[in-house]
Order: sequence, then structure tokens, then C-alpha cells
Amino acid sequence: MRRPSIFTTPLLVVILAALALLAACPPPASAAPVEGYTPGRGLALFDNRLIIGGYLSLNLHLLDQEPDVLTPDDLSLLVTWQPADHFKFFGEFEAEDTFTLGRHGFSAGHDVSSLERLYAEWEPNDGLRLRVGKMLTPIGVWNLIHAAPLVWTVSRPLATEDFFDTGLTGASLDVNLLRGDLDLTATFFGQATQHLDDPGDRQTFRRAGGGRLELSSIHGPRAGISYVRFDDRNDHRWESTFGGDFFWETGRFELSAEASINDPSFGATTWGAYAQVVYHPCWSLRLHPVARIEYVDLGAVKRTPFVFGVAWKATTCTIVKLEGILGGDDTDLGGEGALASLALLF
Repeated sequence: MRRPSIFTTPLLVVILAALALLAACPPPASAAPVEGYTPGRGLALFDNRLIIGGYLSLNLHLLDQEPDVLTPDDLSLLVTWQPADHFKFFGEFEAEDTFTLGRHGFSAGHDVSSLERLYAEWEPNDGLRLRVGKMLTPIGVWNLIHAAPLVWTVSRPLATEDFFDTGLTGASLDVNLLRGDLDLTATFFGQATQHLDDPGDRQTFRRAGGGRLELSSIHGPRAGISYVRFDDRNDHRWESTFGGDFFWETGRFELSAEASINDPSFGATTWGAYAQVVYHPCWSLRLHPVARIEYVDLGAVKRTPFVFGVAWKATTCTIVKLEGILGGDDTDLGGEGALASLALLF
């Protein structure tokens, strides 16, 4: 494993630490808060009919198969407009890798802006919800909450993005089939056109259809199974992805796991899985140790990456993460080494 540069690492770590301490410090008492603004929940206007928020993630990459860089990985603007009680519009507009600071200095990014989400939602009651537009594909746990301030690691598990398109341009319908101590929710979704603002990801839906079943209890675990059949624009073939997921927060431990199997009409079947545990401490420092074991079989490449680290929840809307990666060579994890991140929810 290549050692991170001893010249760049201390400087970049100091920058991250300084920004984290600045974000964690409360504003001076003389500073009047903006009316309608709640940190982490955004700015509410027009009797909460319009809410504007967002998040920022500043990442440090020290991996042996990537350049050592400091980059704002995500800068997202979240806009919610609710003209009626049961109807709303939501949009997420994102800028990624706008610049990088590395061994060779500063460089600006290209084609950094994207439309992450833009949909209309109708929810007449607690048991029915319809969305139309561009949204996150309703598969698994991680894909629906992947915003940097809401997850415990800098890296994303391979099983949550390498085997299906993470975005959907079409419609999804959630129906609550069972309510009470146990909830059973069925989700049906489909796509019949090209993406709005095509992201050009490895897996890109041109046409798709699928569904999901999720069983959850009030104080216990929740588990789900998912399926999607799609026409992959990049590989020019039909593929099926089967998924299973599990989440349980019990006492001071949070357990999560997901698995995905991709079976194309021709070519090799691939699959991946992960299991992650997070400890929520009772001490006042709010340091959360995290460990994750993964496995991926990509046909020509089989790997068992191990991710370990700690997340510091500096405030309710600020999180600092530091992690190490072993066994991530030749995968989207970027090899072996270390990652650090400062994420802010506005």
C-alpha cells in the first residue's frame, strides 16, 4: 500500500479539523438568527410552504489507486414547495468535485452540476404516496439516505450502487398493506424514458420496472426485499437486480446489511454484500466507532474490503469522519488507504 504524502497529509488534516471546530462552535450571542431558519432543517418561508436547505461534504482522499486530494464532494441545494396540504414538489440540485487541492496545487472541475432529484409528490393519507419525476431508486437502505451528513462513513458500500442505477426517472407508488405493531409497505416503480439530466453512471436505466416489500416494527428491526428489471443504456442489454436489506438499532448499537445480485441477459452474474455496525457511545465526546465488512464478485474481480473508523457528531447537523480501507483495490472504493470528511447539513 502506498503511503500518503507526508507533505500534503498534515496540511489537509489541519484544514479539515479547523473547519470542523469552526462549524461546531455556537454563534456569538449578539448574532441574531435568521427568522424561519433552523440549522439542519433549512429556511422555512410562507408559513412553511417553501423550505430551502442543503448540505456540503468536504472530503480528503488518501488512497493508493487515486491521487491525494481535498475536494468538496457534494454541495447540494434542497428545495421543497408545498402548495397544498397533500401535494408538494421537491428538487435537489447538486455540484460535485467543483475543485481539487492536491500535490500539484489547485484545479477546477468540469461538468460539476447535476439534477439529483425533481419530482411531484401526492400523499392523501399515511397509507398511500405517489411520486412522479426524477427520484432515488427505492432499493435498499443506503440509497435512500446516502447524503453525507446522514451516513457514518465517507465511502459508500459497493453493493449499494454497482449493481443498479441509483436514480429513477418515472413514477413510484408506496402502499401500506399492514399497520400497527408491524408495518408492511409495498413499493412499485417504473421508468419508460431517458433520465432527466442523465448522470452517465455505470448502470443507467433506459427503461425499468420493479418493486420492493419492507417489513418493520415499532421498536425492532426492519427488513426489505427489492427487484428491478431494466434496459441498461450503457451495456445495451436487459438486466435483473435482486436485493435484500436489514436495519436494526438496538441499545447503543446500529446494525445494517445489504446484498445485491445482478443477472444480465448475457455476460457474468455479479453480486455484492456488506454488514456494518456502529456504536453509539454514552460519553460526551460523541465519537461513534464504525466497522464494515464487504464482499464483491464483479466477474474478473473478487474482493473483501474492510472499512473501519470513527465519526464525530460535533453538532446535530455537523459530522466529521475518519476511516481506513483495506482490500479495496480495483474497486470503486479507490484502493487501500484513508479517507476523511467534514459534512454539514444546512
